[in-house]
Amino acid sequence: MGKFTLKLSVLFVLFYNLSFAQNQTTSSERPSTLAELLSLNDAPIKCGLPAFAHLLHINKDRKDEILAQTSRSTLPHSYVTPSGRFRLHYTLTGVNKIPAEITNNAGVPDWVYEAGLAAEHAHALLVDTLGFSPPPADNNIDGPEYDIYFKNLSLYYGLTYPDEIGGKAHPYLEVENDFSEGFFTEGLDAVRVTVAHEYFHAVHFAYAIRLDEFDEIFFYEMSSTWFEDRAYDEINDYYGYLSYFFNNPELPPFELPERVSPVDTRIYAIAIFFKYWFKNRDDIGLTRMWDNFRNMRGLEALETEINAQGKTFASALAEFYGWCLYTGFRAEPEKYFEEGGNYPMIKVIDTLQITQRSAVSAKTNALSAQYVKLNLTEGMVFTSIIENGPADGRIAVAGEKITGKLWDLSSGTSFKLGSSFNEGGALMAIVNGKIPQSQGQPYDTDDLRVVLNIKETDDDVTKFSLAPNPFKPGGAVETVAINYEAPNSGPVEIKIFSETGRLVWKKDTSNLFVETWSGRDLDGNFVPSGVYFVVVPEKNKNGSKVLKLAVVR
Repeated sequence: MGKFTLKLSVLFVLFYNLSFAQNQTTSSERPSTLAELLSLNDAPIKCGLPAFAHLLHINKDRKDEILAQTSRSTLPHSYVTPSGRFRLHYTLTGVNKIPAEITNNAGVPDWVYEAGLAAEHAHALLVDTLGFSPPPADNNIDGPEYDIYFKNLSLYYGLTYPDEIGGKAHPYLEVENDFSEGFFTEGLDAVRVTVAHEYFHAVHFAYAIRLDEFDEIFFYEMSSTWFEDRAYDEINDYYGYLSYFFNNPELPPFELPERVSPVDTRIYAIAIFFKYWFKNRDDIGLTRMWDNFRNMRGLEALETEINAQGKTFASALAEFYGWCLYTGFRAEPEKYFEEGGNYPMIKVIDTLQITQRSAVSAKTNALSAQYVKLNLTEGMVFTSIIENGPADGRIAVAGEKITGKLWDLSSGTSFKLGSSFNEGGALMAIVNGKIPQSQGQPYDTDDLRVVLNIKETDDDVTKFSLAPNPFKPGGAVETVAINYEAPNSGPVEIKIFSETGRLVWKKDTSNLFVETWSGRDLDGNFVPSGVYFVVVPEKNKNGSKVLKLAVVR
């Protein structure tokens, strides 16, 4: 991990309120150039693509005029990389001049030479290693190569233009000409990560040009931000965009940008979701996500790949928000974020003293989380379970050690902290994993109610039990409680078999220690009297535990 120096004292603030732009301005008052729009912010932007898409979005009646402003620059010098794949355009004079130092054998400025190496490196990783399709053809504009132009962008690192919207793209890149000051990363390192970031956007245009679907821009940006760090792990420019996310976990990081800002730092920070997902998985999975994105929404493309890997999106999201507890001095790079020690600490909205059975209710936006600190009586057994909320509601919880560090993470719809691990506290993320059902649908805010309980003992008899037993389906007690101890992350499967071995009921659940059964089989009918075998997961073991249940009709 390389050293990262933050040059700005604070992260840039949200610079433009789109609802104001759309509802309180006339067509003539709206920003009509990219520079005009970006000038509303007082700090550099990682990528100009979201602002460019926003510009098209709020000027639908002037789209042709906007596109006419994106013509390629004419610069006096160019350099073609040895592979013949890239042509880099530059000048040594005027407002767009680049640093002139030459120390390489090609005889061109290092600024250009190193950018060419970065472009070749990005292509090799994306196309040869990860299996992405190359960008659409350049259409022989300024030569057959892919073009990179160095310009005095000032307000943003770089931008990839598709050269056509709604049809076939002929992408080209613009990159800041000197990165002299005011950027989170400067000099040649800034060139390297920007070229990697923007070239991935060019590759994206081989899959989908969805700039008119403004709520899909997050998928472009989280992918490119993740990739620039995949290409140059030692540079870590993305650190500069994390604070807004960690300080505002209650705001959905995948949220429609137009509801908040045309350029929102969360769409860069959420790249760490891929840091979570690909830590223990092959990152070629991102290629499959982009294959999905050809015909799906971004969130649907994510969900499809996550489901293919045997996990629900809600469970993955809860686990991700749980990982966000392990940053700063709590970081455990072997288990969680590899660079988590350099990440901000997550914001906790409340601290609760738990001395008896109680509950916490949190209004939680879809795809976001609320974090609470729980103070517990040391040495007692603590449990929590979601009582009410959306089906995709989850909790991610970790017991807190006396040192302030955390025990291993547990995520699901319930949690249990044994007495030997209770050193007086726990941290909980209450997560709403609901995905909006259609493009443009507002993100819901749901009430999640979590019941908290603390007791003195937790013997093995109560860990694995059925109550009542015998059980009379349809009687005064409507369900039998199945108590068990599952591994630290869901979902898990519970099955019930008859004496003859016939499967009568099963359920995939994210509840980690209790589930209920009504006595009905898979067809919805009450089962007959007899002995039934309930198969439940067993914590820290590969096998399962079988509990015997008597059913009386």
